[in-house]
Amino acid sequence: MTTSVRVSTLIDAATGTETGSTFVFPGQQTPFLIQIAGTFEGTVTIEGSLDGGSTWHEMDSKTAQDIFTVHGTLAIRSKVTAYTSGTINVYAVPYAG
Repeated sequence: MTTSVRVSTLIDAATGTETGSTFVFPGQQTPFLIQIAGTFEGTVTIEGSLDGGSTWHEMDSKTAQDIFTVHGTLAIRSKVTAYTSGTINVYAVPYAG
């Protein structure tokens, strides 16, 4: 049995500071699996929102490639908050973990 999941690209090939796309999981708080990929020197901040994106709160911050989870949010976005070099990609997948 194959199960398909919706992978959302939050940041696609960033080469500077930027705020990525917002992913909203309607109706309930859910954990998200986050992947930060690329060869870069910089900082990626993951933010969550419980009010549809009006107010954002920092949930985690990373300076290297990583795969990790964040919990307790309805919407998620990523930001490149510091950038020196390279290319940064960020992906999110909701899961029932």
